[in-house]
Amino acid sequence: MTMFGLFAKRPPITTIRLNSLERTGGRSHAIRPALLEGLLQAWRAAIGDLPSSFDIHGPYGIAKGQSIGLRAFESKLQRKGHDAYSGYSCWDEHKAGFNVSFFESPPYPTSFVEILFWFVSTEVQADAKAIVSAMADVIPIDYGYVSELPGNLEPLSESPIKNGIFGSSVQIGTNELSQWNRKIHLAAEGRIRDIYPINFLNPKQIDSLRSFGEFEVEAIAERLYMLRIDDVAHLARLKSRIQATSGFAG
Repeated sequence: MTMFGLFAKRPPITTIRLNSLERTGGRSHAIRPALLEGLLQAWRAAIGDLPSSFDIHGPYGIAKGQSIGLRAFESKLQRKGHDAYSGYSCWDEHKAGFNVSFFESPPYPTSFVEILFWFVSTEVQADAKAIVSAMADVIPIDYGYVSELPGNLEPLSESPIKNGIFGSSVQIGTNELSQWNRKIHLAAEGRIRDIYPINFLNPKQIDSLRSFGEFEVEAIAERLYMLRIDDVAHLARLKSRIQATSGFAG
């Protein structure tokens, strides 16, 4: 890569971010193998092939900053199991990927699973409804949304990517997403992070939004609905009203 490539403008990234709050009985650990299988199936349906690069976040013998192929990924999980990791990442460079993170309580108020799909907007046009519907068959989805991020943000943390002569680095800090994750449990009570062009909402969240007007929603799965707002001006007005209402968003 040339120095000019390092500082080239990156295209926007479309993200589908989903949250599943822990139920009783340690559900998040029990479904790990099935969740991975469901993710790979959803990915294949959306992209047409499996990812080429994999990383496991935990003691699985993968050097920091390195990745492995599918066969090595499956082999490590078969030998060491699914209990030791805090998540994993699977991707095709400069095209698309997905990440799963398991957040534990403590330090978070409740344990939850975050599933993130990301797509470089100029390379892939994914069907968010189909992806979320497929995932809801594997794991209960309590909240989710589709957003477009500038190319200079790292999709998982939504933190700025800092370019330099010796490569790129991500500036991890206490940004708005990390603050939201500290109160993600409030999604079960009707709170949302924000309003987006495409939202996946639970019944409590739908009821809360009714105070801002009537909306047409589409059932995606049991206790999960899709709210789509295509009118940019209407979305901006609604976003302004919601953000001005204390205790409802963010």
